[in-house]
Amino acid sequence: MVESVTDYAIVVLDPQGRVVSWNSGAQRIKGYASDEIVGSGLGLAMVKGLANLHGGTAWADSEPGKGSTFYLALPVVDNGLNRG
Repeated sequence: MVESVTDYAIVVLDPQGRVVSWNSGAQRIKGYASDEIVGSGLGLAMVKGLANLHGGTAWADSEPGKGSTFYLALPVVDNGLNRG
C-alpha cells in the first residue's frame, strides 16, 4: 500500500507522440519548464535530458512549411583513450 507520494510527474502525449501537458512534477524531475517542452516529441525531451547529464544541450529550430533542424552539443572530454 502506498502511504504517501512526495513527487510525481504527469506527462500527456498526443497520438503523434508530442507532449501536450507537462506538470510541475515533471518540471522538478526533468528540469524543463512547460513552455520548453510542450509541442515537442518526448524523444527530444529524453535527448535533452541525456545531453544535460553530460554537460551539453539539445534544441530544435522549426519553420512551418520548411521543416525542423535538430541540434546536439556535447563538451569535448580528453579521457586519454584516443591517444596512440
